[in-house]
Amino acid sequence: MGQGGFPQDMMKALELWQQAGKLGRPSSFNSIGYAYFNGVGVARDEKKGMHYWELAAIMGHAFSRDSLGDAELKKGNIDRAVKHFVIASAFGCSNSLDSIRGLFKEEMATKDDYMNAI
Repeated sequence: MGQGGFPQDMMKALELWQQAGKLGRPSSFNSIGYAYFNGVGVARDEKKGMHYWELAAIMGHAFSRDSLGDAELKKGNIDRAVKHFVIASAFGCSNSLDSIRGLFKEEMATKDDYMNAI
């Protein structure tokens, strides 16, 4: 059940999010990315999810950039993850700063990475 007792229609939501994203609302692309990456209401498609997160991140959406960092970290792409986390931190994403701090403690990120994130 959707909000206000209305039936949930994920296909309509994706359509509206797509329109909103094209009109400049990066959080809409983030929502599409989340749905696909996690298989929420649609078939799970990590590649498609990351594509929409990239669109949102390019538009300055810090949480999408953080999500890209998490996805790259899970794949073992530490350098790419660090780059995403540093950019997201610059936009004020505290999750990314915490991730950089953790990677620094595990000697997977450099002091420069950490300083750039701050």
